Amino acid sequence: MTGGFDITSCPMPERPFKQRVSIYIGHHGGEWSEWYVGMSDDPRRALFVEHNVNRRKGEYRHFTALDPALARKIKSYYMRKGMSNGVQAPDDCRVLYFYRMTEDTVQ
Repeated sequence: MTGGFDITSCPMPERPFKQRVSIYIGHHGGEWSEWYVGMSDDPRRALFVEHNVNRRKGEYRHFTALDPALARKIKSYYMRKGMSNGVQAPDDCRVLYFYRMTEDTVQ
C-alpha cells in the first residue's frame, strides 16, 4: 500500500508514533530529506490539495499524537533528521502528515 489513512484515528504516544513513521519510511526508502513532515487539522486537504500528493501513487501517511505538544516534539524530531517542512500549524493541532516529495508535489 502506498498512501493510507488506516491507523490514524487512534492517538499514539511518542514511541509507537516514531516507530510507525520510521517503519513506513524505511519500507518505502529514500533519504530523510526526500520526505516532508507537516501538521494540519485536515491532513487530507493538506496532502491532496495544498501539497498535490497523488492520492493513488503517492507515498504518504498521517498519524494523530496524544496531544499538540507531543505532535510538535515529533515534528521537530523528524525535521532534525532532515525532513522538510513549511507552514506553521495551529497550536492545538495533533495530526502530523508525511509524504515523499516528488516533482509534482508542492512544498
